[in-house]
Amino acid sequence: MAPKHSEDFKRDAVRIATHSGLTRRQVASDLVTCH
Repeated sequence: MAPKHSEDFKRDAVRIATHSGLTRRQVASDLVTCH
């Protein structure tokens, strides 16, 4: 079962994905290793 993420985490993930220039895969990888 996937962990539940807070609304803040979700907002930050979307912001990073849309403004960083990274691919979704890179963002997901970064978020998993940081969280």
